[in-house]
Amino acid sequence: MKSFLGVFLLASAPLVTGAGDKGGDAVAPELRKLQGTWLRTSFEFDGQQEDTDVKDAKIVVKGNKVTFFIGDKVFGEATFSIDPTKKPKQMDSVAISPNKGVKSVGIYEIVGDTLRTCTTTGDRRPTAFTTKEGSGHGLGVYKRAKR
Repeated sequence: MKSFLGVFLLASAPLVTGAGDKGGDAVAPELRKLQGTWLRTSFEFDGQQEDTDVKDAKIVVKGNKVTFFIGDKVFGEATFSIDPTKKPKQMDSVAISPNKGVKSVGIYEIVGDTLRTCTTTGDRRPTAFTTKEGSGHGLGVYKRAKR
């Protein structure tokens, strides 16, 4: 379960992503791309691939809020902001539940129907979509759910 939070709550995610002043006019169209349901296909934390709950884990993005599910059960919620003008694109989030107020920073990218996030708590934002032992980074890969 901790691994699922790692993508956004531990680090957010990822998400990791939402409306804010950063990036000005670039935010609205990028935020529209993030809307919807994303099914988790893989997750890595601290250099370790974690397969637990992968097939039942998903996130739903509505506005600047992300809700985390395992199966049909809500596992957590967070608000987020994005800055799509940075390279790589940046995201900041704050947990609503269960760890209210926990902040995370990260990076994200959307390529076709794939969303990747790499996030962590604290202020040391990841600079690449990788993790290694002791980094505290969570790397999540999601596929957009068919509508």
